[in-house]
This record gives sequence, structure tokens and C-alpha cells, in this order.
Amino acid sequence: MKKSIFFVCMAVALVFSSCASFQSTVQAPKFTSVDRLCQIQPGNSYDMVTQTLGCDPYNLLSIQQDGYAIYLYKYKFIERELEGDQAKILNQRGGETAGMEVYVPKIEDAILIFKDNKLESVLTVQGKKDSPSWVMLHNTVFEISKEKGKYVIIPTEIKESECEEEKPAGGLLNFSGKKK
Repeated sequence: MKKSIFFVCMAVALVFSSCASFQSTVQAPKFTSVDRLCQIQPGNSYDMVTQTLGCDPYNLLSIQQDGYAIYLYKYKFIERELEGDQAKILNQRGGETAGMEVYVPKIEDAILIFKDNKLESVLTVQGKKDSPSWVMLHNTVFEISKEKGKYVIIPTEIKESECEEEKPAGGLLNFSGKKK
């Protein structure tokens, strides 16, 4: 009888200890950093981009028949954490490297556009908010839009009035080498 009570108590303790470990589990998406995002180059293959960023895409947003694919990546900013006397040199020469590099908690989104497995354009979500949803590819302006729940890239015409305005590029990286 004492042995069976002991085994029941052990089983209950095991269940509670495994439940406690579930409570301490934190789920986080795969992410890269701005530093790595800045290292990718136009024309890089999908595999090279994935290797440079150090992670696979977070999500696939669209694959089109014309060879375009749109992927969502997650990234974080890196800042420096200063402790004690380090804070005193923050605004002095040399202060830019003081402290330990840490990731900012907020996770950002970057949309990477590939054509025939080659990187064409990168658009951050913040850049999308700060600029028009346009991408220049092979000297053609495309608009990124959402139709029936899917992201698509469609050629678009820019009105002369829109060309006259100076719009900030924000997070739009135009790999064509031409200004809009």
C-alpha cells in the first residue's frame, strides 16, 4: 500500500513539474537583425539571402506565375545597454561603442521580393508606412497591393502630379539604381 501511494505521489509530482516547465516556455519567431538585412545585395539568390540573414522567411506572402515571390522576414534593431559609469560617456567620442549590444524587444517586418529566385527589392513595413507602396524593378514602377487576401505586384503608371512631389523613400530599397 505504501509503495503504491509513493508511486502515485511521484506521478503527481512529475506531472506538476512538467507543467511548470511549460509555463516557463516562451515562443518567439525566427528573426534577423538590421545589420544582416543591410548585407544582402540585389541579385542575391534566395539561398544566399537566407544564409546572410541567418534564418528562413517567417512567412510566404505570394508566389506569382510571372516568377515573383514575396516573403516576410522578421528583424530586430540592436542597441547598446549601458551600466553604471558607462552612461556618462554616452555622448562623448568613444561612447558609440560602449556597453553591451542587445536586441530591442520589438520585432519589425521586412518584405523581400524575388524574381526568378533573385532578390529584386526590400521593403520594411515602416518604410511602407512612410512611403508609397511602389517598387522600381527593371525601370518599371510596380505597386504592391493586396487582392483577395493575396499580395501581388502589378505594373502601375505614376501620375505627373505624383512625380513632382518629393516622397521619402523610407524603408524602400530601390535596387535599380534610378531615382523615382
